[in-house]
Amino acid sequence: MFYNNEDCAYKLLGVYHIHRNPRNVLTNARDRISFAYRIQGSSTFSFQDTNIYAGNGSVVYLPKGVSFRNKSDRPEELLVVHLQSFGNP
Repeated sequence: MFYNNEDCAYKLLGVYHIHRNPRNVLTNARDRISFAYRIQGSSTFSFQDTNIYAGNGSVVYLPKGVSFRNKSDRPEELLVVHLQSFGNP
């Protein structure tokens, strides 16, 4: 893959099928990239001054190094992929 005309590679760290209860959680910056596909449920993600709504069938990209708040009022079912990047994506 090429971003900014430089090579980049990814290492798959894990794939998770998650069922979770309603939550309101602050997640500190992490050292991995995450993609979360919402099979069922909805959440709001807050980054600094931005709120993003994620409903059924949505995919959320969570870059490494970013803290965020995740709030859901109902149970959720998710598929989550964690990746480590190498190079300059």
